[in-house]
Amino acid sequence: MALELNGTTGVSLVQDGVVVAADLNSALSDTIGKLKAWVNFNGTGTVAIRASYGVSSITDNGTGDYVINFTNAMPDGNYFVGGSAGGNQDTTRGFVGMMSVYTATAPTAAACRVAFGLGSSTVGNGQLYNSVYSYVAIFR
Repeated sequence: MALELNGTTGVSLVQDGVVVAADLNSALSDTIGKLKAWVNFNGTGTVAIRASYGVSSITDNGTGDYVINFTNAMPDGNYFVGGSAGGNQDTTRGFVGMMSVYTATAPTAAACRVAFGLGSSTVGNGQLYNSVYSYVAIFR
């Protein structure tokens, strides 16, 4: 197999003179199990994205409750959502470390609602909380 640069389609995969994938970029982007989107954001005060891929914006619905909006829609809402958080500024509450899909709202092709909460604390275990370092990754 060889990779060939084509001025029209970009990179093609060729095996024994036969084009296996005419547009390798498109072929790879449709691969199941690939990271489709991720975001690193500050969830305190005015929510601010530090870095991201495939995420157009974040909607702040209140304490620890966010919607991750995708740049390009997923095929459906059947993707994997993972995440974590840290950097709690309120030392009386322990640390923030739990992230989950918001139970009242199913993921859609366009967005996913997530919630961040206290993972271990002397006050308010599981309580929603804003986190300085909030991370979400979407695989499909």
